[in-house]
Amino acid sequence: MPQSKMIFLLLLLVFVGVVIWYVYLFTSTSITKKLITANQRAIARQEQVIANFSDIPGFDKLQLVQEYENNNNQMPRHNYIEAIRNIFEELKDLNSEESRNIELSDFKISLEEISLRGYVTNLRILYFSPDPEEKTSLIERFENLPFLHQISIKTYEKAGGGIGYEFVLTAKVLNDATK
Repeated sequence: MPQSKMIFLLLLLVFVGVVIWYVYLFTSTSITKKLITANQRAIARQEQVIANFSDIPGFDKLQLVQEYENNNNQMPRHNYIEAIRNIFEELKDLNSEESRNIELSDFKISLEEISLRGYVTNLRILYFSPDPEEKTSLIERFENLPFLHQISIKTYEKAGGGIGYEFVLTAKVLNDATK
């Protein structure tokens, strides 16, 4: 009998162990299911909040602008103002050198392109230097600026007063964002 009692106790111990293991798995599974359900509800609430943002007027335009900035500009936004201000200051310096013969105005400056209107008393001032050793023509002065390329004067016409010519100059800007 002691041997059958031993087998009985061993089987009872195995049975109790299996029951405990089954109870553990059942409770663990039910707790995991409850956590999954709670997380799914939280995700659904967050998706609803995100969907509400898309209903705000102009939100889709904001997303497009942000996507464009992220894809096309490596220069941080806070550097834009300083870079554009530096470009403008250098362009103003060109204007001040020969104030009687050249007037520059209507500056449109961005990190990609500049455009400006101007007035010259003689077309030679735009293209030719009086002294070949000194590069004093307007085009040559713009070419000396390290941040500009593809400089062109798209149009020019006789000024309203009959003296001088009005022109529009455009150029591409070289900077960290477009290199």
